[in-house]
Amino acid sequence: MESGSPSYAREAKRIRRLPPATTYMDLIPKEVLHRICAFLGTVDGWVVLMTLIRDADVQKRGAEALVSDTSRSVQENGAIALAGALPYIPSLSEIPLRSTSEKGAIEIAHALKHVPSLEMLSLYKSSIGSRGAIEIGQALKHVPSLSHLFLDKNSMGDKGATEIARALKQVPSLTYLNLEGNSIGDKGAAEIAQALKHVPSLSELHLYKNSIVDKGAIEIAQALTHAPSLNYVNLLQNWISEIGYQALERARKHHPNKDRLSIEVFYDFPDSDFSDSDSDF
Repeated sequence: MESGSPSYAREAKRIRRLPPATTYMDLIPKEVLHRICAFLGTVDGWVVLMTLIRDADVQKRGAEALVSDTSRSVQENGAIALAGALPYIPSLSEIPLRSTSEKGAIEIAHALKHVPSLEMLSLYKSSIGSRGAIEIGQALKHVPSLSHLFLDKNSMGDKGATEIARALKQVPSLTYLNLEGNSIGDKGAAEIAQALKHVPSLSELHLYKNSIVDKGAIEIAQALTHAPSLNYVNLLQNWISEIGYQALERARKHHPNKDRLSIEVFYDFPDSDFSDSDSDF
């Protein structure tokens, strides 16, 4: 594409605003359009076609191409196109996206009502923030069969984590929850701890690289018995001292699944400069 030329998304939006006769779409046989789709075979090509052509088969095939793409990130335009296609694929079981955006994530959240059989939702590193997390939390009621939720590296903070935690009662079959790298502190950790009683099948809880200190670690430790299926808890790269570590270790020893449960935690500050250097205090 030449420098300065319009992006796929901008061009698609421009064409859609034109009168229908101007695009001549009605004059192109459906089978020809499908051949064009197959010929393009790229994520960008599908996004353009899905934006231009509201044909059920194009939408379905485009959505399948987007969710199966593993070569690179499906960014904001792709997420929005996929959200628009979800009504055409109600049996979809997985949405594995990454590096989208807050807007793309919100569009996906609003469309989850069309895929009630969804089992896996991933919005890894999509900059959803607290607003996106709130929208996703509110939408979880539409996907009661969800078993895997990946929202890692999204900077949702305590506000977003609270909304997600309070929504977990809507997905009682959840087995895997990843909230790594989200600037979650003790308030968010306490909400997650309280939510464990609603997801008795949870086997893995990932809270790596957040801002949890001893208070939050103790809250989680006290709630572990409410998640009898837990096999793994990741609390590495938080601000947990030996006090929090000991609380978690005691909880592990009394857990129903104690022989299999692994809890990874630093019982010292992640930044060794704070803990290993001599201090005058």
